[in-house]
Amino acid sequence: MSEINETTNPIVIRRWMPGDAPSVEDLKDLNALLQELKAPDDPEPNLTRESFVEYMRYTNAILFIARDMATKHVVGMASLYVKRLMGIGLTGDVEEFVLKEEYRGRGVAEAMETTLRIAARERGIKSLFLTSALWRTAANKFYRRRGWTHYATNTYWLILD
Repeated sequence: MSEINETTNPIVIRRWMPGDAPSVEDLKDLNALLQELKAPDDPEPNLTRESFVEYMRYTNAILFIARDMATKHVVGMASLYVKRLMGIGLTGDVEEFVLKEEYRGRGVAEAMETTLRIAARERGIKSLFLTSALWRTAANKFYRRRGWTHYATNTYWLILD
């Protein structure tokens, strides 16, 4: 757990434990964060208690949240997916990394990203991958500033009926 101490409202970053049930407010906050990640043509996020519980059952997903302790709202999140690649070993995919706009520039994203790195190293992960949409310019600048390298690739998406 990591804490950003601000004079009146500390932000706490912690792992969401698989047994923790989300409150109605947590689900609203998480859906709002997912909304910030979606492209204009993407379907609307609809995270329900049931789909959240199912998500947390996926043992390779580790969810970290940033909570404003003054308001009790979830203001940021990031997921780390652990996988083993042939010939490479353990790697991690960072997904759903988002922070509410009004909390940016206050060290919260940096603390979240550091927490992800620590969690990855503790699990023996040697490399992390992250995909960020081109239109998320501030996020892309943030990743480069934090030492992430652009990895030339094409990303494709296929919706299965």
